[in-house]
Amino acid sequence: YPTDRNVPQAEALLSAGAPGPTSGSCVVGCLLPMSGKFERFGKKPLRGVELALARFQMLNPGVRVQLVIKDTGGVREQTVAAIQELARQGASAIIGPFDEVEVAAQTAQSLGIPIVIMSQREGVEQMGDFVFKNFLSPKMQVEALVHYAMSEQGLSRFAVLYPDENFGRVYADLFRTAVESRGGYL
Repeated sequence: YPTDRNVPQAEALLSAGAPGPTSGSCVVGCLLPMSGKFERFGKKPLRGVELALARFQMLNPGVRVQLVIKDTGGVREQTVAAIQELARQGASAIIGPFDEVEVAAQTAQSLGIPIVIMSQREGVEQMGDFVFKNFLSPKMQVEALVHYAMSEQGLSRFAVLYPDENFGRVYADLFRTAVESRGGYL
């Protein structure tokens, strides 16, 4: 995100050689729907988080990370309770959820715990300095594609083929808006 307001601070930390983790232990919470209507969607992200943790542990053998998995059940109250329990357990950060993201962001922000939301939802990362997002939104994807096509490839006229359902219409509308705002034609 090269236009983010925190880029100068991040670049300063990187250029100063900000130290990474060296030793000790920490608790990292993971919020996923392991029950309820989104249960079937909770298992794949959990495998990804576990794989990332294993890779981190391999590269940082002196740092012990305890992953605490909490079931949101896809329910607002259960999500809030899970975050509050992670706070009591001393969680350094939280990964997830992809459901109930607004309440999760608000709760983690109010408790001062960094949270990395797994959602395409626009604007959730702007809910506070402790809220981050690990997914590209449809708008971000379309903007990157249109920028590449128009600025780097010199194209200005486009046609869009899309499935006639909500997902396709959302992307087609975003594409049309992005092209027209840059002086292109659909």
